[in-house]
Amino acid sequence: RVDEAENNDFGFEHLSMEEAPQAPDAPPTLDIPDEVDGEIQDPESPLPGGWTRGRDPNSDKVFYIDHNSRTTSWTKPKIQTDGLYAALGPLPSGFEMRNTKNGRPFFINHKTKETTWHDPRQSDPLPDGWEMRVHPDGRVFYVDHATKSTQWEDPRTTKVSSGPAIQYSRDYKIKYENFKANLPKPANSSGKCDITVKRANILMDSYTCICNKSRDDLMRRLWITFQGEPGLDYGGVAREWFYVLSREMFNPYYGLFEYSAIDNYTLQINPNSGFCDPDHEKFFFFFGRVCAMAVYHGKLVDGFFIRPFYKMLLNKQVTLEDMLKWT
Repeated sequence: RVDEAENNDFGFEHLSMEEAPQAPDAPPTLDIPDEVDGEIQDPESPLPGGWTRGRDPNSDKVFYIDHNSRTTSWTKPKIQTDGLYAALGPLPSGFEMRNTKNGRPFFINHKTKETTWHDPRQSDPLPDGWEMRVHPDGRVFYVDHATKSTQWEDPRTTKVSSGPAIQYSRDYKIKYENFKANLPKPANSSGKCDITVKRANILMDSYTCICNKSRDDLMRRLWITFQGEPGLDYGGVAREWFYVLSREMFNPYYGLFEYSAIDNYTLQINPNSGFCDPDHEKFFFFFGRVCAMAVYHGKLVDGFFIRPFYKMLLNKQVTLEDMLKWT
């Protein structure tokens, strides 16, 4: 439906079209046009920013105007996608990707004149109502539109066992509260733990500051300050400090940690760390203090370790199965 018409700077009429309707449990149903000469003839398909359509009065053929470069073309410009969809490569012939009003992508099969949520480039479709997205840090997460929730785990790999579910006797919240209650308390809890660092030199500044403080000092309330960035730390600055510092700590560039053989997200201690840094044991002591502070103060660090590493921290025996999953 044409909502409005206006004349652009080139004297051509610009038509503003209504976006495809959104459905909560099914992709939009469209009056899908035919494909002529390998190009989808659809006046309502979206264009990249700065582009409009025109029609040649002599041949009645549609052409496209790029107001950014002030050029025209007979070829319809394609909207460049980013993140996960760009990494999957081009769509199969006859398919087109569009987005609903809330930004959820769906796919049009112009050969069968059908729409679907499933990306035809993925062989194993997600369950109904699920969508895959990419976090700004590059990690893939999943959106459940039915419950309006998100999770890191792929719903296709979550196997639900048959039979009645067995309720676990202690849930995570009870375990966490019990763990926090049994943590040691500082002898003098008054005051705060001041840590001032430069963002550009966060690793060495934090190393110097933390290694010079006592155990009781690090258990007091954290007060983090980034030099040149005035602000009061009521929790947000400390969260950012742990996040930025942990990304720097676990960077394999320093030779103290390395990516495991199974993927590029799981870390393990580099067995050759001593060759990379003669003071590697001091840095591992510092890393241990930072992780302990994160546990004590309820903050997160941006690092994922191999399973044997966690079991050794808990003083549990590493089994052959752990090693198989590791390699």
